[in-house]
Amino acid sequence: MLNEVEARWGFPPVEPWNEASFGSQTSLALLTRYGKLDVWLRPDGTAGYDDLIQNATRLDIDGLAVDVVDLEDSIRIKKTVGGVKYLAHIPLLRELQRQRREQGLR
Repeated sequence: MLNEVEARWGFPPVEPWNEASFGSQTSLALLTRYGKLDVWLRPDGTAGYDDLIQNATRLDIDGLAVDVVDLEDSIRIKKTVGGVKYLAHIPLLRELQRQRREQGLR
């Protein structure tokens, strides 16, 4: 899928995307034809995919099934990472949680 959205990073250029491309990376900051895309292979504060998929929400985006991290898990990640940028997201995510609960959503 990264090839399909023309994902690229600065140095060193890696093409095409494959298992070897990821190597020891823990996260990737990429540019795609649609804009910026951050990929966290094992987000801080989690045990990775098996941990996060348990509470993920499946969405249909233009016919493609996409699993999206749960808001509470996103908050957990941001708290673990810390820093002004990530901690500033937490009140916004809490507000979104409140609004979703009011709508009867998870």
